[in-house]
Amino acid sequence: MRFCSMSESSGNGLYRVLLKSTTLFASVQGFCVLLSLLRNKVVAVVLGPAGMGVINLYNSVIRLLVLLTGGGLGTSGVRYVSSGGMWKEDSLRACRRQECGRRNVEGERLAAADQVRGWSLLLALAGTVLTAMLSPFLSVIAFGDHAHTLAFVLLSPVVGLSTFAAGELALLKGVGCLKGLARQSVWNAFFMTFLTIPVLYFWKEDGIVPSLLLTAVVLLLTTCRYSLREIPLGRPWLFGRLKREKALLGLGVAFVLATLGGSVMDLLVRAVIRSAGSLDDVGLFSVAYMTPLTLATIFFYSLETDFYPRLSASQMNTAEAQALTSNQIEISLLSVSPVVMLAFVSLNFFVPLLFSGKFLPCVAAMQAVLVALVLRAVKLPLSYVALSHGKSSHYMILETLYAVLFVALVSLGYFYYGVTGAGFGVLATAAFDFATLLFYARRWHGYRLPIHIGWLTCAELLLTVFCAVTAYCVPDAFRWLAAIPVTLAFLLSYCELRSQQVGK
Repeated sequence: MRFCSMSESSGNGLYRVLLKSTTLFASVQGFCVLLSLLRNKVVAVVLGPAGMGVINLYNSVIRLLVLLTGGGLGTSGVRYVSSGGMWKEDSLRACRRQECGRRNVEGERLAAADQVRGWSLLLALAGTVLTAMLSPFLSVIAFGDHAHTLAFVLLSPVVGLSTFAAGELALLKGVGCLKGLARQSVWNAFFMTFLTIPVLYFWKEDGIVPSLLLTAVVLLLTTCRYSLREIPLGRPWLFGRLKREKALLGLGVAFVLATLGGSVMDLLVRAVIRSAGSLDDVGLFSVAYMTPLTLATIFFYSLETDFYPRLSASQMNTAEAQALTSNQIEISLLSVSPVVMLAFVSLNFFVPLLFSGKFLPCVAAMQAVLVALVLRAVKLPLSYVALSHGKSSHYMILETLYAVLFVALVSLGYFYYGVTGAGFGVLATAAFDFATLLFYARRWHGYRLPIHIGWLTCAELLLTVFCAVTAYCVPDAFRWLAAIPVTLAFLLSYCELRSQQVGK
């Protein structure tokens, strides 16, 4: 998808285009999630909850460092390349009027791609060096001692490789190579799974660091396989040209500041649970929190690759932007809710199957996070509104508020009710964030949630409550009643999506 073709998806075909995009990326991400679950199963059986906790602590630190040293190129690079390095609003208007054909668009995009690639290289090298230098500090922050200093030194290339790969992915998104993105996701998941599983199986705890290194190498190779074919290697290391494009990093830094709270939140919560509890509890909470989010990526991945660029291009047209947002909310809600309810009533069977019986204590927490996904289906499209309008300060405030509440409510829940309480802390944070984003979108952007979407949200939440009642408040002989809300949810989604397609 390119900015120049945004108007092609407007009008009567908008709903169908969004649904088709969601279906495409849901299929791709579904395959990737299956391989991810297989990988997690091996880790859970071989390493147990403590091993899962160690891996998640490493990954939390790596994600934070990639965010800090990556300059936000994963987001700013997409907009920069797609607009050919032009940031002015008139360039977006010209694209929507399909005047881009009069410009040397491909040449401008290749030149912009050189800038993104050059900054990615510089930031990747800086991230590698910085991680190695901060290794003793990172070991103390994550584990409370210096025993993992060498591990963080060995993991420093992971930060650099991940940063450079994020820049290459931004290039693919910027030139609209959706097929390349889909294929990259599939091959990355395939090689990552079948190359890291033997390492963990034979080396066990000693294989954690090598497996993370191997994962980063696979990510970079599979990404460059398509990015170099679509965007040939130019001259990204001409530093004189790099200095002229400070606007690229300016937007990226704003995004880094806006999302930094999320990564710090992720690390702080795990550190609190480790200090107040144990590594086993860190592993249980990580599984309870990350497994539903992994499931959600099946349906939400298209928001980043398709919805966000479309929303950015339509920001000058309020009616088009509101229709786009409402359609995406409805599609996300109707796609996610039935799967959430099916997972809700099946966790006691699937958790031992996907992980091991040692993870059954996190089932209640995972169910609370699943309920939060129903709200997330509505609020996630709203969270892109501020970013698509270039209001980085608004986005930063909203994300910081969410991060503070997340740490406070999840920690409070854990102190009183353990891992289950932490799960309900996630749900409480999601409910507050849902209300905050609705208020923000209405107050600053004039967006009003359509009445029928409000009723759909209430209906899906009531069906989820029905699932909870059948799971905890009825005798085992009547657990079959859980099939009723699940069936109703699937029928509701099918009928609504079918009627909207026909109607639009």
